Amino acid sequence: MKILLANDDGIHAGGLHNLADALAGGGHDVYVVAPESEKSATSAAITLHNPLRFKEYNSRKAGSARKYFYVNGTPADCVKLGVKVILPELGVRPDLVISGINHGPNIGLDIRYSGTVAAAYEGVFMNYPSIAVSIASYKPDPEYSTASAFIRDNLESLYKKCLQHGNRFLLNINVPSKKPGEIKGHRITRVNNFRYDDSYKKIDAPTSSAYYWLSGKRENIEPACDTDYTSVEEGYISITPLQVDQTDYRALESFREL
Repeated sequence: MKILLANDDGIHAGGLHNLADALAGGGHDVYVVAPESEKSATSAAITLHNPLRFKEYNSRKAGSARKYFYVNGTPADCVKLGVKVILPELGVRPDLVISGINHGPNIGLDIRYSGTVAAAYEGVFMNYPSIAVSIASYKPDPEYSTASAFIRDNLESLYKKCLQHGNRFLLNINVPSKKPGEIKGHRITRVNNFRYDDSYKKIDAPTSSAYYWLSGKRENIEPACDTDYTSVEEGYISITPLQVDQTDYRALESFREL
């Protein structure tokens, strides 16, 4: 298959190169289009008021995929520009879009802020089967190869499932940072409805105005084993279908009576 591979951690990210290597090793044609620098937590932001540019990226690993490009934009920009400009200039139409491997989980409320997931959504918006994949660890050197191997070995069946349902959703996959033999299996999951208790730390700067750093902790975490958060915590790979249509159909009728 011809795969457009994007991410939000940037063109130099280890997870991106690990997955590109695995997919190319599995016989796929991989075309990487990634941000030139880290763009984590940019969600679905796109560039409207500045010019977008892309350049081909050359590195010692660039031979693992057909082509590497970097863009001075967001993850969503990368997929849009990749599908509409970069790949057509190469005479290529991708079969699917993959975003990742993200360094850190994209589960629960994190999904709303994730540039990784938003890049996959961009693929769905353009009617391509799309997958977001993340490693559930913030350690400097997580087990990317476990996630890469799972995607490579199950890509055909994941692709067919997306096609079967008419590309109305993306697959959000989160993988524990464990060696393959330590993974308990996989679960089809729903999104955990935890929230964040956010806070801001104020820093008084001696030569300028004060500034703030955001921090927070998860709260009201659902313990149910059918959620993405709990499944990953218990050592399972989590696969969550995320739909494009965000309409609350249960509320429609009651609001018609306004």
